[in-house]
Amino acid sequence: MKTHWFKHPLGLSDRQQMASLICEEGMKAYGTYMYLIEKLVQEPDRKLQVNKLKGFVRKGVSLRYLEKFITNHPDLFCINGNYFYAKDSMFSPNFCEEFDESLSKVEQKPNKIKTDKRLNNSEISTSSRTRVREEKNREEKNHHQEKMKNNHFDEFLRGLNSHSSWGELACMKSGYSDLLMKYFDEAVKLFGQHVVLYGNQHQIHDVSDVQKYFVNFVASGSRTSKELHDKLQALERKRQQNNDNLYRYEQCIDGRRCYMGCPLPDDAPPRPSPKAIWNEREAYWYEPTA
Repeated sequence: MKTHWFKHPLGLSDRQQMASLICEEGMKAYGTYMYLIEKLVQEPDRKLQVNKLKGFVRKGVSLRYLEKFITNHPDLFCINGNYFYAKDSMFSPNFCEEFDESLSKVEQKPNKIKTDKRLNNSEISTSSRTRVREEKNREEKNHHQEKMKNNHFDEFLRGLNSHSSWGELACMKSGYSDLLMKYFDEAVKLFGQHVVLYGNQHQIHDVSDVQKYFVNFVASGSRTSKELHDKLQALERKRQQNNDNLYRYEQCIDGRRCYMGCPLPDDAPPRPSPKAIWNEREAYWYEPTA
């Protein structure tokens, strides 16, 4: 039985996975996703052969683009042999469509239904409400489970520590150990954003999983490691600029902080103004009154 319509969740484009897709590739990517979903749900088993993509080519959407789209988004589509299908349970082959099919039959054969005395409208109404309740309960359960998984993932992230043999090894494998050690907390935060962006937090079940994932994330030669290195270098430059501004009323002579040729203690606060004088006895800055 061919489906003439399918359920589309409200706010689908606002979900984290879709929002990330739109942010990275624009609305064309979202339109392509929904275009392929429309094609998939028309199939009885909600699967399509990859070689059928050539029949979906349209202006602005080439065959190469469609092929790359399904292969580059394993979080959206599964490829099994020569077939592909949607990962979202709402559009996947496992979705229960008994009620959808009953409605399709109503649309296609209204006369038969009218004459079928065995069909009880109240039973259809009750069945509809039951299915709606079941679907709502299922969605709430899935939402709760996803929330719990996210909470566990956040706990695992907080458990990542550079001051351990594992943390030192991860920094060494990056190729920029000192920089990563200095900004380890920032790197963990960026790592967490990366995992959530690609929807992989559900594949992490314990601390061991997140540690392995992080080591691969920072491993020298990987794309993610290079991107992380660039971001940490930007943080270092920004901090250096802030330090330069902070100590703008001082000089650095032979590696020592000085002002007006006078050395300063290493723990002295930055000179607050060009007129400030350091009180060596009381260890504070003051400005002489005229």
